[in-house]
Amino acid sequence: LIRNAANYHDTFKNRIMFPIKDLEGNVVGFSGRKFLPSSENESKYINTSETILFKKSEILYNYSDCINDVKSNNNVYLFEGFMDVIAAVRANVKNCVASMGTALTNNQINAIRRVTNNVILCYDSDGPGVAATIKAIYLLANASMNINVVSIPDGKDADEYIFNNGGEKLHHV
Repeated sequence: LIRNAANYHDTFKNRIMFPIKDLEGNVVGFSGRKFLPSSENESKYINTSETILFKKSEILYNYSDCINDVKSNNNVYLFEGFMDVIAAVRANVKNCVASMGTALTNNQINAIRRVTNNVILCYDSDGPGVAATIKAIYLLANASMNINVVSIPDGKDADEYIFNNGGEKLHHV
């Protein structure tokens, strides 16, 4: 929470804090989203630095909280970011996880496979999101997963789309 750069400073100052859990539900890190206007050079999100406990490549945001919903629906929505998951859950789409803005990893795919073989990819529709979707399709197909892709219109992310259209529209995009 505090970093040393000549002086100690609050890493998450002026940010809304979100706890990040591992696959078992233990809080292992935090993400902070910009809250107040600040310099343009500041990142929109800052995460806990990688540690023995916090490895983004091994984390799926919301995983431990959605396992029963994933099993009962026999599918999972896979988003890029945790704000997308929060928006989806708020809109009653509870069978969802996020890869925390990182490229999908085999560790994350194996965690998903423990609860379902059916993945609904719902990454951002901007350039990087489309590239990440293509890579994820390749990795999921190699893992013998069933894949559907939700294409969010107009270069938006799922959070924005759900806010403007509601969660039910996710099923029909």
